[in-house]
Amino acid sequence: KTISSVVEHYIKKTRGMRPLVTGNDILSRGIPQGPDVALWKTRAFAAQRDEVFSDRQAALTGLEERLAEPASSPRQS
Repeated sequence: KTISSVVEHYIKKTRGMRPLVTGNDILSRGIPQGPDVALWKTRAFAAQRDEVFSDRQAALTGLEERLAEPASSPRQS
């Protein structure tokens, strides 16, 4: 695969896709306003894109589970 084919696939797959997890969802779960909110949003959207979950409730449950992990940080993979 070439880089351009990977980028083209990503764009086609995510075009029109609306994030299931919002910044307000993350803030309401105790993450303070700041750069970590954007990181959690990015991770949640990546999971959505990768079809880890496909509906809002599953996305929020996944977020809550991840936040509950010891030493949870959006900077960890």
